[in-house]
Amino acid sequence: MPMLKKRAAWFLNSRFFPIGVAATVFVCHTLGADVAGAVILLLLSYLGFLFAEDLRFLLPVSMAVICLVSVKNSPTFNQEETLYDKPFIPILLGVAVGLFLVGLVLFILRKRKEALPFKASPQLWGLAAFCAALLLNGLFTGGALLQNLLFGLAVSVSFLGVYLLISFFLPRSRETREYFFFSMLAVALMITAQLVVAYATTVKFDGDFSPVKESIVLGWGAWTNIGAYLALLLPAPFYFATTDQKRPALWFVLGVLVFGGILLSGSRGALLFGALTFLLCLLLMFFKAENKRQTRVCLLVVCLLGALALLLLHEKLFALLSVYLNQGFSDNGRFALWKTAWESFLQAPVFGAGFYDIPLKVDWVGDVVLFPHTCHNTVLQLLSATGIVGFGLYVYHRVQTVRLAWQTRKSAASTYLLLSILALVLCSFLDEHLFHIYPALCYAYALYLAEPDTPLSR
Repeated sequence: MPMLKKRAAWFLNSRFFPIGVAATVFVCHTLGADVAGAVILLLLSYLGFLFAEDLRFLLPVSMAVICLVSVKNSPTFNQEETLYDKPFIPILLGVAVGLFLVGLVLFILRKRKEALPFKASPQLWGLAAFCAALLLNGLFTGGALLQNLLFGLAVSVSFLGVYLLISFFLPRSRETREYFFFSMLAVALMITAQLVVAYATTVKFDGDFSPVKESIVLGWGAWTNIGAYLALLLPAPFYFATTDQKRPALWFVLGVLVFGGILLSGSRGALLFGALTFLLCLLLMFFKAENKRQTRVCLLVVCLLGALALLLLHEKLFALLSVYLNQGFSDNGRFALWKTAWESFLQAPVFGAGFYDIPLKVDWVGDVVLFPHTCHNTVLQLLSATGIVGFGLYVYHRVQTVRLAWQTRKSAASTYLLLSILALVLCSFLDEHLFHIYPALCYAYALYLAEPDTPLSR
């Protein structure tokens, strides 16, 4: 048993574990084996619950599990009955969630004496303020009180609940941060691979090889969700390109591949803010790289190869990018949503109307019943749903993250982690990503690990 525990702990803390998680999700998503993938991830989670020394093994599992939902089985993007329309699926989901929570409780009981000391940092208070805004949405003025409360609670748990959990069982250290960055990279490459498979199988094209944007869909999300998630994950490879003295070129190429995934997503917002994130990563690499010579040579080579590809393959590249060129600067219905949100804010300016009480009309494929429609802009969303009070609490959170960025500006790890948060925040100015649960997990992890190191135990 001691040998088994030692080997299990080594596997869970090694880079093989995030690779295994990403590979499992990719294969099961591609084959439509969603249930099999969920079972494997649950078993891998229990390996951690029983043998891990901390909660780092949950990072890749929690970030990748949403990507299991395949195009074949997704009820959102299929008009015919699918796996998730079967009556036994909610039961299986409930059992899986129950088993996961039981395992988490077992881990907490096993490691409770080694839990890290509680520290109420400014980031904790800032995140708590943001979550308070979410919980208060439409409390005094909205009609759908229970729905508003449950939605605010679900998103708050994704942010604050996860932050508090890992603050007791995930030490801030170089090893933990690099594990998280590698997990981000593994998930990003897995999503990029899913996109490549989709382009070869389910994405539709016009006669001139122009992708049909509405067909750029993975089972777990459409183009905007895919692109924003990749933009959030994009800084990870550039962290390694900056800190690795021996192989910065390898990580740089992987970063370019992830940015290529953003291009394939067809999301204009993700491309706009992903390109900004990409440029900021290049600047950080240029000035902070430990192997500056090799890094700058890589930048030069990629620029030359990009110019050569543009010269030789410009027709196919422009056809591929036509998904952006055809839409140009069209608002795609956002202006109407923003107008409705502003009118809702004027009707309930103090505490907001509530997420489910804003009369938004959103065209969608299939029925969306679990989550409210949003106005595709964080500022207007918070003003309309939570009022001035909620928006003020969110601003307090933003001020704290800016202060953290200034305080940790000399740390490459903290800078790249906060750049990841910035990418999500920027993408959310044109979409609703900040109110999705799975980016919220990454957000909480990045915010926690961006703070200064903590003691290893009591």
